[in-house]
Amino acid sequence: MKLSEYVTHDAVGLAELVARGEVTGAELEGVALEAAAAVNPLLNAVVETWPAEGGGASAGGTPTAGAPLAGVPFLLKDIGVTMAGKRTELGSRLAEGNVAASDSYLMRRLRAAGLATFGRTTTPEFAYSITTEAVLYGPTATPGTSAARRAAQAAARRPPSPRASCPSRTPRTRRARSASRPRAPACSA
Repeated sequence: MKLSEYVTHDAVGLAELVARGEVTGAELEGVALEAAAAVNPLLNAVVETWPAEGGGASAGGTPTAGAPLAGVPFLLKDIGVTMAGKRTELGSRLAEGNVAASDSYLMRRLRAAGLATFGRTTTPEFAYSITTEAVLYGPTATPGTSAARRAAQAAARRPPSPRASCPSRTPRTRRARSASRPRAPACSA
C-alpha cells in the first residue's frame, strides 16, 4: 500500500482492508513507520518505534483473528498505559529509563482489539500541561489540546487514530451541541 492511499483511510477502514485480505498488518505497519519517519523531524512527536517486532503486529505479536482493529498500526501515548518490556517515562526525566513490568488493563484491551502498537509518542511531563514541551524529549511542534494534536496528525499524515471517524456521531459532540449550533452533516457509512 502506498502512503497516499493509506492516509485516505481511518483505523476502521484499514481494519476492513486487512479483514478482506487486501493488505496485511505488516504492510500497514511499514507505511505507518514511513509516515512517522517522514513527519517526526518536523513535529518531534514520536519518541521511539519498534519496527522489527512482531511482523505486522509489532510489540504485541500476531493480532487476534477477527479482532475489530486487527493489524491497524497504533502509536501509544507515553502516559498511563504501560506495555510490558517497554519504556514508560511519562515525559519526565524522573521516570527516564523506566520499563514497565507488565501490560496495563488498557494495553491488554488495545491488544485484544487487534491494534499493532509500533511505538510511543511524547507527552507533557506527567501530562501536567496542555502543551507538549517536556524537557526529556524537547517540545513537540503541535501545541494545544489533544484535539489540536489529532488535527495536526491528520494534516501531517501521521498514522490514524482508532477513534471514530465521524465527528457528528461521537458522544462528546452530541453533548456539546447546542440549539444555536447547527448539526454536523451525517457521515456516510
